[in-house]
Amino acid sequence: MYSWHGRTKLAITVLLVMAVVAVAGCGQQEEGASQEPQQTYELKLATMVTDPHPWIPMAEHFAARVEELTNGGVKVVLYPGGTLGNDQATLEDMRYGTVDFNITTSANASPFVPALQVFSLSYLFKDSEHFRRALAPDSPLVEAIAQEVEKAQPDFKFLALSGGGTRSLSTRFGPVRTPADLKGRRMRVMMSPIESQIWEALGTIPVSVPWTELYTAIQTGVAEAFESSTSGYWSAKLYEVGPYHCLTQHQFMVSVLLMSKKTWDQLPAEYQQAVVKAAEEAAQVGIDKGFEVEAEIHAKLREKNVTIVEVDKESFQAIVVPLHDQFAEDMNVTHLLKIIRDLAGE
Repeated sequence: MYSWHGRTKLAITVLLVMAVVAVAGCGQQEEGASQEPQQTYELKLATMVTDPHPWIPMAEHFAARVEELTNGGVKVVLYPGGTLGNDQATLEDMRYGTVDFNITTSANASPFVPALQVFSLSYLFKDSEHFRRALAPDSPLVEAIAQEVEKAQPDFKFLALSGGGTRSLSTRFGPVRTPADLKGRRMRVMMSPIESQIWEALGTIPVSVPWTELYTAIQTGVAEAFESSTSGYWSAKLYEVGPYHCLTQHQFMVSVLLMSKKTWDQLPAEYQQAVVKAAEEAAQVGIDKGFEVEAEIHAKLREKNVTIVEVDKESFQAIVVPLHDQFAEDMNVTHLLKIIRDLAGE
């Protein structure tokens, strides 16, 4: 039998062991408790357009999926209609992280990423299937554009290429069926230098006007003609000042979803993956919606007494298409033009 002293010594030893275990457990608990919950983010997405426009459901899908994929860790707030400024301003703000995302035309982003001018080449894509193939997330063209963005603008993170329907010509003065009908007319063009050269080759006098000022420019005669997506023409009510909508359909509109690199770098890796996945999905929404809404809008335009004009597209193509190679060489995008042409033959 143990002596009283022996039993006491054993009891003390057991108590000491229990105390050590308890302290270790508390330490582990405190260590776990000290880990703060994942930080949440509220991010701004800017775009120039208003509903109805394919970029709006595209942006809404992107925002919803990002929030879902991050379990509420990232909330994307949409600022449409140029409420944060025009594209030039919001893209500048993205460089500093005060705007987090932007959806815009490739032409308006081209002052920051010159290679995006390749998409300003009229009649670049053979048909809608060629267009979809080229803009698919795993396309060699998308990979090449991502590299061009990274090289030209390290402050941007490329996310996706999307669509927005076709672009056509509209005027305040009357129908246009061939380039001869445009000769000497003041034509509003986007900020891409190649846009000016193309429309100058078609006989116009190019005038650069921001999208937010286009309605007034047409209304006052600063510009007499302009080109836009069908959705943009409708959503901005440009039919009120340019009631002749001429179906040149000279471009499948390429839009680009960009992100501030500063914002990207602040996000945890799992949130970055969620943003990329959501962007790829949203890009397909933008392409689909762009094609879906055109027929609906044409019907609505006729109700507004807009004259929808069938155009001799071959007369436009005959002037523009032979210029592709020279323009591509001037812009240093011959490699991109080759990728696009190769994808047409698949």
